[in-house]
Amino acid sequence: MKKLFLLIAVLCISASAFASEANRIYLGFEGETYSYREPYMDGPMHLTARKIGASLEWVGRSVLAATGLKETDDNSFATFEVRYLNGKTDYDGFTWGGTPVSSKGWKDWYAEARVTLGQTYTVGNQFEIWPYMGFGYRYLLNDGSSVDAGSYKRISQYWYVPIGLKFQKDVNANFALTLTGEFDWLLAGKQATDLGALYPALNSDYIYNFQPEGWGLRFGLKAEIQMNESIGFFLEPYYRFWKIQNSNLGESEQSGGIYYTGIPMIEPFNITKEAGIRAGFYF
Repeated sequence: MKKLFLLIAVLCISASAFASEANRIYLGFEGETYSYREPYMDGPMHLTARKIGASLEWVGRSVLAATGLKETDDNSFATFEVRYLNGKTDYDGFTWGGTPVSSKGWKDWYAEARVTLGQTYTVGNQFEIWPYMGFGYRYLLNDGSSVDAGSYKRISQYWYVPIGLKFQKDVNANFALTLTGEFDWLLAGKQATDLGALYPALNSDYIYNFQPEGWGLRFGLKAEIQMNESIGFFLEPYYRFWKIQNSNLGESEQSGGIYYTGIPMIEPFNITKEAGIRAGFYF
């Protein structure tokens, strides 16, 4: 919780630095249910959690004009978004020997940063369409060793390209709805698993697996209520999904500085699902 409160303070300071009449800042709090599955292993495993966190989203309009790349009729926009979510996960799976096992309270959190660029188009004075694409990075830490001596730590990193479409409708002067659909193309995934002790020849605690294939989806419906000239309230139910294919064989550093490949361990096919609500204020 200390990390969460510290992050909220940092986001508030960052928001004040970004704020201007042409831009909009969304400072939100998130709560969600989280599910991670490896369904096709001989011993399938499942992690579940309830997570809470905070997020900051900056939306800038006419960004090409602001940079001097375009002088008139600039409908471009850019976004920058960061979030942090934290929660204790419960594990259901199997030991290396195939015995069913359950464990509760694993340390688990993730942070994400994204930037996008797009254009806005007005359709018949009824609503706006905002196509966009960009770049995202996600870092997740899952640590079963914090609870069970026989468990391990896993660090997951994704680099991806978000490609999305927003539909924005101003219902009246003080109320707007935005529907967002997004496809996330995984550029690369990297898993670091603290299982180096299984291979005495290694000079590292971690075995690394690289994931070349995967994709994700995101959906959200944001309602915005303007409270006065400078501030408003927003509420956004959301759904986030990842489907990642089997990784390559493991790699690590061997004693003497030699890089060792072909370790007989993979990061298996996995599915992540998040469903939650983001709420907060914009200005």
